[in-house]
Amino acid sequence: MPVFELQDVHKIYGTSRAKVHTLKRIELAVHRSDFILIVGSSGKTTLLNIIGCNGLPISGKVLLEGHEIRTALTVKF
Repeated sequence: MPVFELQDVHKIYGTSRAKVHTLKRIELAVHRSDFILIVGSSGKTTLLNIIGCNGLPISGKVLLEGHEIRTALTVKF
């Protein structure tokens, strides 16, 4: 079983007129003692923010040891 897993993760920034798809259909499974390298022109920080639970994908699942991570922040002033 993977320690960490992303299933069909999508992330979009912007408005309906100017959408930027930073992540599309990301599939990733990381097992204990795996070594991974993330390279490319865009999306690395967004991906690491989602992995670190510092951001949420628009759709898809983020799993930690088989359990789905759901983070809901409610701020009341």
